[in-house]
Parts: sequence; structure tokens; C-alpha cells
Amino acid sequence: MLSELKMLLADDNKLAAALSHVNPRKPKNVTLKRIGSPYDGGYIMIDDYIHTSNPAYSFGVGRNVSWESHMSKEYNCKIHMYDHTVDRHNSDDPNLVFHKVGIGSSNTDKLKTIEQIIKDNGHSDVKNMVLQCDIEGAEWDIFTCSSQKTLCQFSQMTIEFHWLGDMLTNDVKHLDGYDKIVNTFKTLRENFTPYHIHGNNHSRSFSINEKTCAEVIEVSYIRNDLVEFTDDDVIFPTKLDNPNNANGKDILLGNFKW
Repeated sequence: MLSELKMLLADDNKLAAALSHVNPRKPKNVTLKRIGSPYDGGYIMIDDYIHTSNPAYSFGVGRNVSWESHMSKEYNCKIHMYDHTVDRHNSDDPNLVFHKVGIGSSNTDKLKTIEQIIKDNGHSDVKNMVLQCDIEGAEWDIFTCSSQKTLCQFSQMTIEFHWLGDMLTNDVKHLDGYDKIVNTFKTLRENFTPYHIHGNNHSRSFSINEKTCAEVIEVSYIRNDLVEFTDDDVIFPTKLDNPNNANGKDILLGNFKW
């Protein structure tokens, strides 16, 4: 059973203000679809803006490549997969191209920036690519150092954000966590809007102002110029969602508006 993380000595209004930058909006006249596994490794995306045969990027490689395989088989996308902590993925699909390189805020022997890997692959002029990102906390460093021009080469992104409880309260391991969260969410919100939120039930839940958040949330973004939005509330999880851990219950997030 998930334990509830108590936010001791924290200013709930300040924490809610940080999360308000990821308030979701409902896109008009689009088809939402689950891409990947019914459970962990599957993400909600807008089918209308997954362009057949366009390159896609996957940051963070594990044993579960269901998202990448689905993108390959249904949309004939070539998926460039990046992770410096593993040696390979477990698929023989030729559309899944593995790079033993991590994603970072600067270029080093083991890490490269988003802009650099796009350049290396000859994709600097390619529009409307798709990004899936699950890099275990490193996501807080890679978007704020990316130009809006680079980020806007993607039509949509699904990003798993980690350690929210510890980061928001500037836990001893994350002394600048609050600022990193706010800066990351603001950077993404410049040209993208979240439209789907899901709490990963492999993580804990916590309460802020009597609303529920999860330590790890999966957020789907769409570029603002592609769709219009309504102000209708969506209650999460939706019928397209399933718990990441199939043996546990999903985390009830409500409308996730702060």
C-alpha cells in the first residue's frame, strides 16, 4: 500500500504555486491514445500529432521498450534511444536505434544536450518530432538549458518527473529542488501545455491543500500552436490510464489544478 508523504514544515501555498505551472488543459477535437504497455511504460498521447515516419526520441532505456515498439510498428518511426547507464535494449527492431549516451545540461564524454543529439542525428531542421523522457531525476537539468527553438522541434512530449515531494520541500538531497521544479515547469510552459497527468503508483502520494500529488508524475505536453483548449476539467486517472504497478491501485489526482 502506498504511504502518504507528510509535508512537514512546508508552506502549502508555495508548493501549490509551483505545481500550478503544470495545471492541465483539455485539448479540443483531438484523439487521445495510449502508446505502449497497458501498465508501466505506456503513455497517453495525441494521435493526431504523431507523424508517420518522423523521428522520435526516447530518453532513458530499460527492459520495457513497449512505447518505442508501438511507435515503430504503428507509425513506422525510427526511435533514437539514449541512456549511458545500460549497454543495449532488448529488441531486435531495426527502427529502435540505441545510443550509449546520456542527456545532460552540457556536453561531456558521457552526456550530451538535447540540441547536440538532434544535431548529431541530422535532425536540426526536422519539425514535429515526438519525445518520451524517463531519466530518473535528470529531467530537472536538461530542459532549462535547451533553447525554445530546439524544444519546439517536438510536437508533443511525455515526461516523467521524479522526487516531487523531496524537491518541493528542498530535502537535504535536493537543496535547490524547488527552484529547479519551478524553472523547468516554466520553461516547458512557454510553448507547451500539459494535457494529461498520471501518478506513478510505484511512488508515494502526498497532500497539499487537501489535494493529492504523487512523488512521480507522468505529464503529456502538446505544443501550443497545434491545438485549441477548453477550460473543462478532466479527472485523473482517466479511462485510458492504468496503474504502473498492476498489483496496486492507481493514484487519484482529481483535476490536478492548483
